[in-house]
Amino acid sequence: MDLKRSAAIVAGCGALAVWLAGAATSGPRQSTSPIAIRPYAIEERGHELASEVARLRDRLRPTTPPLQSRDLFHYSPRKSASPARAVRPQPQALLDVSVRAAAVPPSAFTLLGIAEEDGTGGPVRTAIISAAGALLHVKIGDTVGDRYRVAAISGESVDMTATSDGADLRLSLK
Repeated sequence: MDLKRSAAIVAGCGALAVWLAGAATSGPRQSTSPIAIRPYAIEERGHELASEVARLRDRLRPTTPPLQSRDLFHYSPRKSASPARAVRPQPQALLDVSVRAAAVPPSAFTLLGIAEEDGTGGPVRTAIISAAGALLHVKIGDTVGDRYRVAAISGESVDMTATSDGADLRLSLK
């Protein structure tokens, strides 16, 4: 009987395996219509947010050079009624500072600062003066335009003497 029982158990297990295999395999089945899956509103906003983040990243790391100069030490020209082209100063224009400063009245000079270096005979001072839109670095004995000669430079002021009539002009730091 052991052989009959073993055969019955094997036949039962085989039938069970065939039944499970038939259920597990895909074959022609009748399918129902697929369910339409709509994205949630939060997912749509997520896509909008992702595109906005990508646009902002492109703005933070531009691939094209800027159209205007970002030089902090040069100002843009003033806007006038007629459009003018920006002209770079020529080396000769920089040398003509003394000529332009000659026509400037004394009230147009401004002492911006005084630089001091150690020299062999004591400190050597350089005055930084603005005149007619130009920045001048002068020492004792230098001429400012054709009108003035630097007579003395102290820690807080510059004394200049007019070359034509000997009038004194004192510029002080403000």
